[in-house]
Amino acid sequence: MIRFVKKTALLYFFLLCCIVTTQAASEPAENLFDMSLEELMDVPVVSASRQSNVVSQSGAAVSVITAEQIHNSGLTTIPEILQLSPAVDVRRLTRGRYAVGIRGNMSLNSDRTLVLIDGRTAINPVWAGTNWQNLPVLIEDIERIEIVRGPISAAWGANAASGVINIISKNPEDTQGTLLSFTVNEFGDTYNYLRYGGTSKDLTYRISAGYEDLTSSLDATAGKFESANPVYNPAIDFDKYKVNDFLRNYRFNADFVYAGSEDTELALGVGQSYAEQGDLESAGFYAGKDYLTSSTRLYARMEHNYDDETSARLQWTGNFFHSHEPDRIDRYAYYENELEAQYNFLPHPQHQISIGGNFRWTHIDIGSRSDAEQYVFDGDPYNEYWAGAYIMDRFEATDRLTFQGQFRTDWFSETKTDWSTRLSAIYALDDAKDHILWASYAKAFRSPATAFRKASRTTASGLISIVGADDDLRNEQTWSLEAGYNGKMSEDLSFNVNTWYQRFDDLIGVDQQVFGLATVNTFDNVEGADSWGSECELTWKQDWGHVSGWYAYNGFATDRKDQIIRASFPSRHKVGLRGTVGLAENWDLNAFYTYNDAIEAFASPIKNARTFNRFDINLRHTFADGNGELMFGVTDLFNKTRGPFFDIGDLISHETPGRTFFARMQWRF
Repeated sequence: MIRFVKKTALLYFFLLCCIVTTQAASEPAENLFDMSLEELMDVPVVSASRQSNVVSQSGAAVSVITAEQIHNSGLTTIPEILQLSPAVDVRRLTRGRYAVGIRGNMSLNSDRTLVLIDGRTAINPVWAGTNWQNLPVLIEDIERIEIVRGPISAAWGANAASGVINIISKNPEDTQGTLLSFTVNEFGDTYNYLRYGGTSKDLTYRISAGYEDLTSSLDATAGKFESANPVYNPAIDFDKYKVNDFLRNYRFNADFVYAGSEDTELALGVGQSYAEQGDLESAGFYAGKDYLTSSTRLYARMEHNYDDETSARLQWTGNFFHSHEPDRIDRYAYYENELEAQYNFLPHPQHQISIGGNFRWTHIDIGSRSDAEQYVFDGDPYNEYWAGAYIMDRFEATDRLTFQGQFRTDWFSETKTDWSTRLSAIYALDDAKDHILWASYAKAFRSPATAFRKASRTTASGLISIVGADDDLRNEQTWSLEAGYNGKMSEDLSFNVNTWYQRFDDLIGVDQQVFGLATVNTFDNVEGADSWGSECELTWKQDWGHVSGWYAYNGFATDRKDQIIRASFPSRHKVGLRGTVGLAENWDLNAFYTYNDAIEAFASPIKNARTFNRFDINLRHTFADGNGELMFGVTDLFNKTRGPFFDIGDLISHETPGRTFFARMQWRF
């Protein structure tokens, strides 16, 4: 009955869309292809150095997913959108949970890739990884997503070992008026969004709210599950497992910018997300109770320009997270307060220098524990402290040759002092700087999250034990050599290619001891690994639209074959193609295709030996002078279902829906 109601509602939505399209004024909409190829290459980015530099001259492998590409995709989750970029591995574990990593090394609880929101950390300090379903970010509020591929701890500190994903929000000044958006698919899933932006004298603001409702995979023609190792079945009884991966998420976000003078700006913001979703199985334990998580993110930032060459920024950030995760621990919470300052100046016309630092205090409270198979934390509650200082210098040695140096030192109360650096040389082959060569050396580190140092558990009727690490657990170290070329081949064609070698030492993984069917896993530094590869991307732009394609190759090898690094290896080959084509006045066609070959799991009997391909296509129509919009499309056209994909510690995994028809309606007023 419920599915009949949902399908009936979907049918009425399609009919309403047809009526609105017929009755709306058919006036020309704004041109979506106004940005030239040169402007696409020269999008300012900040994630590679904390200094604003154009993509083509950043001295690192940087890709940008623009607001236009996000909008045209029709996608409603950030991990799905990240597949629009080369070198990012994304696998969906359940309907709301994802493993995401740059050049592999990903897991639900892995933080070798640092995720930021406007330069503010979005990593869970207890378990590591990012709670994607709890980020209080609404898709239409994103200006761009900057992806730096390669170690970048010299700019951002710990855990940027494989790269950075920085989600940049739109300025409230650019989101004035009201926007209403409603997306629904064939399973009855909905994504609803409302935004209002206004101005009052020197104050501009944006207030956004959204609600997301995803039905369980079982109710979306998927959900078949399998076990990773059937020998555990007598002790675990896999048949009791029930796929129930629904997700309901409420999000709210507000940003306020006050221009006190021409030189000073004060920004304030608050984001709130509350999610309810189905439980997981973890290391053979299935509680059968729903997850409840709440995330609040606050910030206050003041920026002052002393003159055209000198500026300063002071920012406070507060992250407050509460969670009920019955497969791991009944309740826990963490509270982060961070103070950051940066000063930019030009001591010489050829030097652009930035100096700064941050101090972070994290308070972690582990609450109740109702089951013997849940985690035990030693020494709760915890107070952990970070302090860091950095200096960046961009030195223009000649009109064509630029050197960029970054150095940072960090002190962490749990693993003491460490350092990072990035040294780059950038050379323009021509006066117009249409052809750029660059090379870099980088050193970075990753610090172990609280659970790796303090947590232990015994599950699956005593067959699987996880032991907290000793006090000598060290930071994971990595260094890399990178080189690349960014070129504007013609007025319509651009090409970039980069290659790298990366070495990992003291990987934070698991030392596993096997006693018959029983295993004892201890968090430890487990030797190292080598990573190497190359990526290239070609973009062709015309008046009728634009097309881009990429290819990425990844090699990854651990020092020992049986080495468990608590993350999945990257796809060896990744291919992608995306494009937008204007078909007629107010109509355009958007398509995206990606192919990833099989991802090898961490060393264990579990193998995620499945290739992954995806093809999305949609048709978009604007009307009423561009104020109204309709989109009809399908995601993952060639696959009825996806997965299963086994994450770290999973003994059970299940399919999720693949091919999905959807419709979106938006209205601006």
